[in-house]
Amino acid sequence: MERSEGGRVLAVDYGRRHLGIAMSDPLRVIASPFRTVDIVNPDQGIRVVADLVQEWYATELVVGLPLSLSGDEGPMAFEVRQWAERLGSSCRLPVHLIDERLTSVEADRVSHVTGRRTRSDDIAAALLLQAYLEERR
Repeated sequence: MERSEGGRVLAVDYGRRHLGIAMSDPLRVIASPFRTVDIVNPDQGIRVVADLVQEWYATELVVGLPLSLSGDEGPMAFEVRQWAERLGSSCRLPVHLIDERLTSVEADRVSHVTGRRTRSDDIAAALLLQAYLEERR
């Protein structure tokens, strides 16, 4: 899908029970953790993200694609691809799938160093988003 010219980019670290959400600033320079959302099913996750897209005027979406260390796609990557496609259709926005290998490990390390005691899914989403933003500069 084509890249939009401006506006916030919203990133999602998808999980079956939690979504990590991060957002860029409107100039697309800095990615910030936003929140971790508990969900009961994938459809609820789509509704949550769609509401945030409208509230924050996001113009693009980034979703982490879980690959194995060798780069292969397994069942979870297939699930994420399907979910991301439905999300893009629902929000009518471009969705970029980004390799998320090791972001959860790095997010946990950041949480530990900063003394954060909550889930780190939003930090993982911010790491994905920052990589995406830097790649586009």
